[in-house]
Amino acid sequence: MASAALLLGLFVIVAMQIMIFFIALSQSPSKALMCLVFPFYVYFYAGKDPKAKPYLNAWYVGAALLLIGTIAMN
Repeated sequence: MASAALLLGLFVIVAMQIMIFFIALSQSPSKALMCLVFPFYVYFYAGKDPKAKPYLNAWYVGAALLLIGTIAMN
């Protein structure tokens, strides 16, 4: 169960970062490039763009699942 939460959290985080990248790509290629180059720019960009906010909330859920899975494995 713990490994399932860990893997699901990791999958959700990666999937939401990809979705936020595509939203940034539709707005501005330079912002999309920054999402690829700078690790937490995805988080910063999603906080400012109203289209990306739901994906940021799902990213939080993925981070929580990752944390729960990590704690449960110990």
